[in-house]
Amino acid sequence: MRTMTRRWFAALALTAGVLQAQSVLNETVSVGYVMIPFTAIGTKGRPLTDLRLGEVRLFVDGARVRSDMFEKAQNAPVSFTILLDGSGSMGLAGKMDSARAAIGALGGAPIVLADAAALFGGRVTADFLRTFDASIADAMLAMACISRAADRHIHVTALRRAIAEAAA
Repeated sequence: MRTMTRRWFAALALTAGVLQAQSVLNETVSVGYVMIPFTAIGTKGRPLTDLRLGEVRLFVDGARVRSDMFEKAQNAPVSFTILLDGSGSMGLAGKMDSARAAIGALGGAPIVLADAAALFGGRVTADFLRTFDASIADAMLAMACISRAADRHIHVTALRRAIAEAAA
C-alpha cells in the first residue's frame, strides 16, 4: 500500500510540475525608438522655438538618457478632447451657443490677415497691447462671414488674450 501511495504522490507531483511549467510565459520586448514630443517654455512663459540638440537633455527616472535624434516641428498635429457640459443650465444666457461657437472655431479655417496693422490703429508698435482695437477685429470677423455677435465676441476675446500674452 505504501508503494502505491508513494507512486501516486510521485505521479501527482510530476503532473503538477508539468502543469506549472506549461503556465509560465516567456516574452521578449524590444523598443528601438521612442518619440517624446515636447514644448520648451522660456522664463516668461513663451515657447522656445530655436533649440538645438545640444541644448536639450532627456532624463528618465532621474538618469540622463542619450538621444541620437532631434527634430524641430512647429506644425506637428495636435490632438485634444473637449468635455462639454450638456446639462440644462447650459441653455441659460446662451452658454451652450457660445460653447458650440468656441468648439466650431477650433475646427474652422483660420482667418489670415495680410497686414494686421489695422487692428492696431494702422501701425504695429511696441505699445501694441494698448493700441489693439477690438471693434476693428469684430468688423473683420463680420466681413469673414461670422455673423453672430456672440461668435465674434469669442474670437475677439481669444485674440485679445493672445495679444496680452505676447506683450507680457
